[in-house]
Amino acid sequence: MTSRASLMGTAFVLLADLVQPLRMPLWRWWYNRLAKKYTSEDLLFMNYGYADPVATGSPLKLKEQDEPYRYPIQLYEYVTNRVDLQNKDVLEVGCGRGGGMKHLAGAYPLHKITGVDLSKIAVAWCRQHHRLPNAEFLQGRAEDLPLNDHSVDLVINVESSHCYADMSKFVNEVFRVLRPDGIFTFCDLRTPGGVDEVKSLFQKAGFDIIYEEQINQQVVRALDLVYEQRKRELQYAVPKIWRKVMRDFAALKGSSVYNKFRQGELQYVHYLMQKR
Repeated sequence: MTSRASLMGTAFVLLADLVQPLRMPLWRWWYNRLAKKYTSEDLLFMNYGYADPVATGSPLKLKEQDEPYRYPIQLYEYVTNRVDLQNKDVLEVGCGRGGGMKHLAGAYPLHKITGVDLSKIAVAWCRQHHRLPNAEFLQGRAEDLPLNDHSVDLVINVESSHCYADMSKFVNEVFRVLRPDGIFTFCDLRTPGGVDEVKSLFQKAGFDIIYEEQINQQVVRALDLVYEQRKRELQYAVPKIWRKVMRDFAALKGSSVYNKFRQGELQYVHYLMQKR
């Protein structure tokens, strides 16, 4: 029998994804709660990760201190591996704890990287803990980005857009801040119907889709590989009353969200686009 807490977690995720008027206040409350709870540097990433089940060749080389974040880092590598990052002005919308920005700034010769996040607490945390060259953290809404027109070469959006109150406004804002021929790389979870909707929004805004892929298998594989680690983290850091909810939020193996990925009821999609 499904527990009340597990049902609560599933309902939260689905409401935040499907009921537009509730989306922003729900996610703002949830992410601010997490930002207050996790004040150490142990939580740098909040994405589900990426691990190719049939990968060949050498694994991604990481520093020893980055190894615990291998699969979330591999998701950033995956969404940027078809993009030239040298000397580019990069924007990440929904930068969260700044782990992705930290990795990209250290691994590639970027000109500048800017992170925007809705949570003031998360932005303050990033400013305190990430002293990155040519990096800036700004508080702001995805639907009203605090950047000038035509000011960046690349926009990255990783597993964040399901929080937004108005996806159409966000996509138009990305188009606005990108320079001509700029690149938008996106990945997130959607219901099957939501995948068609978001693709239509990209095209209506004026983006040409260069590459698209559904990566449920790769995400589920990453979730399998980090299961024991994340289970220990939840037991250590989360009060018992919240653990069932967090199991769904983190998509731990056996949770409702994890099972929806396996069964295709939720799809994890990646789009690489260019401003027309």
